[in-house]
Amino acid sequence: MNLTAGLNDIRAYLLRQDKEELVRLILEATERNEAMLNRLLLRIANAATGGPDISAIKAAINRTAEIDEYIEYAEAWDYADKLNDVVSSIRPLLTSGYAAEVIELAEYAVGVFERQIEYVDDSNGEVGGVLAEIERLHFDAYSQSSLPSEELGERLFDLELRSEYTFYEAFDTYVDVLGEAGIDAYIAKAKEAWEQLPPLNPGDAGMSTYGRQRVVRIMESLARRTGDVETYVGVLSKDLSTSYRFSTIVEAYQLAGDDAKAREWGERGFQFYPDLFANRLPDQLVSIYRDCNQHSEALDILWQRFEARPGLAYLQPIKDYTEPLQDWRAWHDRAFALMRKQVDAPVGTHVHTTTRAELILVFLWDGDAEAAWVEANIGDRLPFELWINVGGAREETHPEDSIGVYRRVMNQLVENTSNGDYQLPIDLLRKMRRLFRVLDQDRAFEMEIDRLRHEFKRKRNFMRDLDVIVKER
Repeated sequence: MNLTAGLNDIRAYLLRQDKEELVRLILEATERNEAMLNRLLLRIANAATGGPDISAIKAAINRTAEIDEYIEYAEAWDYADKLNDVVSSIRPLLTSGYAAEVIELAEYAVGVFERQIEYVDDSNGEVGGVLAEIERLHFDAYSQSSLPSEELGERLFDLELRSEYTFYEAFDTYVDVLGEAGIDAYIAKAKEAWEQLPPLNPGDAGMSTYGRQRVVRIMESLARRTGDVETYVGVLSKDLSTSYRFSTIVEAYQLAGDDAKAREWGERGFQFYPDLFANRLPDQLVSIYRDCNQHSEALDILWQRFEARPGLAYLQPIKDYTEPLQDWRAWHDRAFALMRKQVDAPVGTHVHTTTRAELILVFLWDGDAEAAWVEANIGDRLPFELWINVGGAREETHPEDSIGVYRRVMNQLVENTSNGDYQLPIDLLRKMRRLFRVLDQDRAFEMEIDRLRHEFKRKRNFMRDLDVIVKER
């Protein structure tokens, strides 16, 4: 029997029963099905004489959201489905003219659900989806509400302030339904909360609480809406406890076209937060100095960064900056001299901060394959990926050296592979075959295949891959 036929039979059976029997069946079902019990209780509360029974609906919200133990990922969907049932039961109240009641219930449900979400593995976002539906319900209720605009504005601010996962930047969403009085009330509440916050200065990191952050975000949003950069900076500058705040101010002035103030705030911030790597200020200052032709100041920052961590990552920006100035060669020689000095310094000294591998990488980047080859053969242990790059750079001028590199790396990879994946060794073998052909040494490649079959005969998957290589010939 398929499901549709079964349901039809049940319907036909129920239609033949009297009311008392139907009540008995329903009560019996609710004793075994919590979801059905909640649906019936919510219907009763919604249909109460004189209007919906708000207390009963809130009790249903609490009962549905209650968690005895942490809800794992596999059970999160069922839990979210129960929460969604409650939200769905509230929405019909809107069509019956109970917008104010829906606002109260939506705000109550958000508070309850947000407290519970930390006990749910909501990796897939099911509970988050329920919260999003409550936000939509709340907005629809606000749109239909006859409550005074001032109350709506004040209420929205309080809701945004206390919500943790929802109603982020709610003012932007609700501005068109608040009305002028509601907007004024919202802004007045925001300013009142803002004035109670003490300023945070450099060095006050860690003193910004969650509540403060919410107020700050609200004020930043309001300031951005004015379109006035000074108003926006006035809000931003009340908290200078992180380099990020200075960077945001610099960015605001750059977007407004005020390069002088962008530079002033950038330099001020860099004095307090001189870290060359953990904030955006150095890059912002380099950009500002470049635009106003203060190249020595920009290059001083770039060099400090390279000097602290010599390597390709911080050498490339120096090249990018100095090539248009036709000054790259001088900086190139200075940088290579520093790296050379550090590599040759005794291990364990404060001068020895550049690794030989990093120097080889820079030689390859600079197109000096010969220097990279000499450095690689000094004896330090190098990553196999770097050896492959060194071999690749030498293929055109010294293919026999490249073959030797590929052979050595391939042997190590095959020996150490235990999962049967020999793709990289096989790719190296193909490179070797191509180079043997360039040298007109096809027989040498055949001998290489024979050697591999003998040395690694216990590696059955590798033997199978060798068969593929031979057939490709």
